[in-house]
Amino acid sequence: MKELTIAGHKVVIYEDVDEMPMANYHRFNKFVMFESGLAPDAQGVVQHIVKVSQLIATGNNDKAQEELSNMMQAINYIMGGISPMGMAFASLVYSLDGERITDYSDESLQRISNILAGESFSTLRDKVLQLKKKLTTTYKRTLARPLVSRQKKKQHNEYSSAK
Repeated sequence: MKELTIAGHKVVIYEDVDEMPMANYHRFNKFVMFESGLAPDAQGVVQHIVKVSQLIATGNNDKAQEELSNMMQAINYIMGGISPMGMAFASLVYSLDGERITDYSDESLQRISNILAGESFSTLRDKVLQLKKKLTTTYKRTLARPLVSRQKKKQHNEYSSAK
């Protein structure tokens, strides 16, 4: 865990897959992935519309529908004042001002995000991206451990049955 001061608040965050609940890790990834597909400005919206038009023109209607659905979700988030990047960061919060966080519902994540909203977007984004890189590396390493164990067990069983 790591202690930070954000917008004048003492925040303890998870910084390792092994110490965080899996549900938090999945929520973190969900919001980071959603953030990466957002249209942050008018030019981004135009680019999405052009992409949808191209998908329709090539007959890829399912993908076009998916793209439109993502755009509607992004617009709903923007209109509702919800920041996927803030929600991603909030999913990593273990405690806020000494109070242990146990509720990671969308409403709770939005509340945490609002409390920390005094921090600049670029600062939060940089912290999320640093943690994403670290968490992804740790997650891959964690996944590799059981795989190696299963491979060794399989080799042992093959060797034993060959005798």
